[in-house]
Amino acid sequence: MAAEKNSPATSSGSWVATLAPLLTNLARLVLALVLVWIGLAKCVPGWEPGTVDSEQLMSLLTVGKVDGTVALTVVGGLQMLAGLCLAIPRLAGAAVTVLFLLFAIGVTLAIMHWPVMVGGAGGVTPNAIGTGLLKGLTLHLAAMALAAASAKKA
Repeated sequence: MAAEKNSPATSSGSWVATLAPLLTNLARLVLALVLVWIGLAKCVPGWEPGTVDSEQLMSLLTVGKVDGTVALTVVGGLQMLAGLCLAIPRLAGAAVTVLFLLFAIGVTLAIMHWPVMVGGAGGVTPNAIGTGLLKGLTLHLAAMALAAASAKKA
């Protein structure tokens, strides 16, 4: 019995169980910081590299219905809101909602504009636009998962 308590599997399991909440909170805060920073960069002219390209892309993605600057600012504002909600555990449920909205917008735009997003290799390899959008979707999905886990605990 004493050997079972001190076995490597038991001690590593308790070590992981002890650090899991700390690492989850750290990951949540880091993702929150990244979301706020990315959102802020979209809202402040000149902070995001390639702002002109991003504004043109947003105008293209909204089929010219929304000015690129306005669309970029709205997305940036939603990203900052999601980051702030993710940073505050009591607002994790709101973070899930905002992140889901951003994720849905991103997926919809990706589907609508797949030909614009791909290039080379028979039109299936994402180019810079597609890669950026896919990275954004991945970031929002990861943050949504952490926010959902935090909301469940609260």
